[in-house]
Amino acid sequence: MPNTAAGNTATLDSCMRDEERARQKLTNEWGEFPHADRTECTALAKMGSVLESYVELITCLEMAKQAKALPKEAKE
Repeated sequence: MPNTAAGNTATLDSCMRDEERARQKLTNEWGEFPHADRTECTALAKMGSVLESYVELITCLEMAKQAKALPKEAKE
């Protein structure tokens, strides 16, 4: 029988490492994202008044940046 407590701990540790990497990336790159994208993505990454996930926030910001770089035909 697998040790679910150890599996849960490994999963939690992995998620925490992902969140820390995303937070660090946001710390380094926050000013590079347009204000409107930061505002919109921060609102999307929140549940109530608490930030849910730095991973969600950086993913939203990176997707917004990539969408703006698409050729005009791809946006229609």
